[in-house]
Amino acid sequence: MNNLSASIGVHLCTLREAALKGVYIGVRHLKTIFVTALLVVRILITSIFLLKANSRLSFEKLAFSYNFHRFKVI
Repeated sequence: MNNLSASIGVHLCTLREAALKGVYIGVRHLKTIFVTALLVVRILITSIFLLKANSRLSFEKLAFSYNFHRFKVI
């Protein structure tokens, strides 16, 4: 009987650790989903800005300007 209760205790500890690890992994995935959603929103806003800017300025000039400033800073 003692072996059985010890075995059940070990399994309960293992289940508790697995549940805590599952919660930790779940929170980590929520962070990943949140960051990915922010990135998608940022890309959408940038693409809308580029579409609006495309009517005023050609895309090639805008891309050249972006690359020029990027390399100038580096």
